[in-house]
Amino acid sequence: LMERVLCNLLENAAKYTAPGTEIRVRGEVSGDAVHLVVEDDGPGVPAAMARQVFEKFTRGERESATTGVGLGLAVCEAIVQAHGGSIRVE
Repeated sequence: LMERVLCNLLENAAKYTAPGTEIRVRGEVSGDAVHLVVEDDGPGVPAAMARQVFEKFTRGERESATTGVGLGLAVCEAIVQAHGGSIRVE
């Protein structure tokens, strides 16, 4: 399931970042926790939507040519929480 989380995050980064730009992934083990960061040069998420993007059927760009139904981050959050973790967007 954690592989699904990573795939969803990378797919989102690829979807919302211009072709040819970097997607950076880094991880760190701290005690019994793993911190994973996926960064890209996409448009970002407005601070007011930082929690909202994890709700089912919520998309960063409502009217766009980018495909999707708004479930990817909701699935990520459910999986991460089931493993005792947390997820956020900045």
